[in-house]
Amino acid sequence: MKNAALFTAILAGMLTASTAMAGGTLSIRLVEASNSGSGGAAGLGDVIDVLKSNVPGYSQFTLIASGSKSLPADGSSIVVGKYQIMCKGNQKELSIEVSSGHKHLLSVTASLRDGIPVIFGGLPSDKGKHVLVFVAQ
Repeated sequence: MKNAALFTAILAGMLTASTAMAGGTLSIRLVEASNSGSGGAAGLGDVIDVLKSNVPGYSQFTLIASGSKSLPADGSSIVVGKYQIMCKGNQKELSIEVSSGHKHLLSVTASLRDGIPVIFGGLPSDKGKHVLVFVAQ
């Protein structure tokens, strides 16, 4: 199903419990999922197992770009690779908007738990798919 044209959102580890909601920094990583090898690259050690189990059909995960924002987020944008990401709100109710150029790709509100990655994937890339990984810390 890796060739599906629809943008898929995989919310890894999302639980309704509100434990561990005290993070003050949001890290955002742009990862390319491909089949041009196996394993993961530097900078993905804390999320590689989640990527492997939640992004099926790919054997290689490469960190393309990264950035971070303070939480609560003020609504300003950050550029991570070719994507503009706007975040607003606190960790428990974080609004996320993703665009590339003038094309709006995603609007979602998520609840993040400290250290638990939230993954949005399915954006086409040169070698496979782009995946955005959000982790509150």
